[in-house]
Amino acid sequence: MKGGVSALRSGGDEADLDTVSACDPGFSLAGIFDSSPEITIRRPAKYPEAGTLQRIAVLPVKGAGSDQFAQEFERTLTAIKVDGQPHYQVVARADLDRVLQEQKLGRQAIIQTSTAAKLGRILGVDGIYLTQITTHSVADQPYQDSSCATPDCARSQKVQCTSRTATFASLPKLIDAQTGQVVYAGQIGGTKVEKYCPGGLSTGLPDGQVMMAEVIKEAMASFRKDVAPTACKKHMNVLASPKGMTTEAAEERFRGAAEFMLAGRPDRACPSWRKLAADGEESISLFNNLSICAEIDEDLQAALDYCKRADGLLTRPDKNINACLDHMTKRIAEAGTEGTAGCRPLRAAVDVLEAQTRLIQQGFLEGSADGLIGVSTLAAVSEFQDANSLSADGKLTTCLLEELRQLATASSQ
Repeated sequence: MKGGVSALRSGGDEADLDTVSACDPGFSLAGIFDSSPEITIRRPAKYPEAGTLQRIAVLPVKGAGSDQFAQEFERTLTAIKVDGQPHYQVVARADLDRVLQEQKLGRQAIIQTSTAAKLGRILGVDGIYLTQITTHSVADQPYQDSSCATPDCARSQKVQCTSRTATFASLPKLIDAQTGQVVYAGQIGGTKVEKYCPGGLSTGLPDGQVMMAEVIKEAMASFRKDVAPTACKKHMNVLASPKGMTTEAAEERFRGAAEFMLAGRPDRACPSWRKLAADGEESISLFNNLSICAEIDEDLQAALDYCKRADGLLTRPDKNINACLDHMTKRIAEAGTEGTAGCRPLRAAVDVLEAQTRLIQQGFLEGSADGLIGVSTLAAVSEFQDANSLSADGKLTTCLLEELRQLATASSQ
C-alpha cells in the first residue's frame, strides 16, 4: 500500500455479488425455447469511475446523526464483494484520526476538496469520501382519522391519531486522491412514515431511531448501486437454434454465443450476437436473444425494438411474442422517461465508446475512449451542448449521440 498507513479494513458478507437476489420477472419470445437458464446479470456501477477507486478513506461525516450514518456508510463499503473478494478497502478510523491530528485537523473541521485529496495521498488511498448530512429528523404529527377504530364505534366518530416520520438526506462526494477531481457527487436519502390510532391492532409507534436506521439502510442500498457493481439472477428464455443464419460461420458463432449464454455468460454471448446483427444477419432466435441482452443492459427501448423485429419475421401471431411486447411496454412505462423512445441514456459500452470517440475527434474530450461514463465525459457533453446551442442537461443520451453523428457527417461533406 502507498503512504504511511497500512491498516485497511475489508470484508463482510452481506453484499457479496456472488450471493444475489432475483431480478424482476423475465419475458419470453417464441414458443420454441431451447432453455430458460437462470443467468446472473452483472451490472456496472451507475458511476463506473467511482467503482475504480477501491482503496478509500471516509472522512468524518458532518451533520446531525453523523455517528449512526458513518457506521452504516463504512459497513456498506466494507461488505461489498465481487467474485468473492472485497471490492473496497477502507482505512481504519484510528489511522484516519492519527493523520487528521498530524495535519492539525479535528473531526469537526471543515475540509475542502483540495485538502481531502492531500489527506488521501498521505493515507495512501485511491479516493476519499467527504459526506455531509443535510436532513436527519424524526417528527410526530397528530391527525384525526374518521374511520372506526373498534367494531362498535360510530362511523362518524373521530379518532386522535399520530403520524411519525423519519427523514434522512446526505450528500456523499468522492475525490480522486491523485488528481483532486470529484469523481462522484450524489444525493441519497429517503423517508419512512408510520401511523398509530388508539384502539386498532397496532400497539404503538415504532421507535424513531429504529425507523431512521431503516431509512439510512435503504439510502445506502441506493448508494451501493451508484459506486459498485451489482448483480441479480433472472431466468432468460434463450433460443439456441441457429435457424435463419446465412452462412456456416454465422451458425457457428451463433451456437457458440448460445452456449456462453446458457452457461450464464452474457458478457461473452451478447457481443457475438451483436456482431452477427451488425453483419446483416436476421432471425427470430437472434432478435430474441438480443432483446435479452438489451434488457440486461437496462436499455428497455432497444429490448422492445428487438421484440418488434422478431415479431416482424413471423408469418402468424404468437402469444409469446405478444407477451414479450406487453412486458417491455409495461417496463418502459414503469421506468418513466428514461425508457421511452427518444432521448434514452446510453448504457451499452459500445455506444459510450462511440460518443467518447466523437467528442475526442471534435475537441471536446481529452484522452482516450474507455467506455466509462465519468466526470470528464459528462463535462465534455455539457461543453458540446453549449457550443452547439443544445439543451445543456449534461446527459449522455441516444439523442446526443445522434447529434454527434450528424455533426461528423456534416463536417465530412
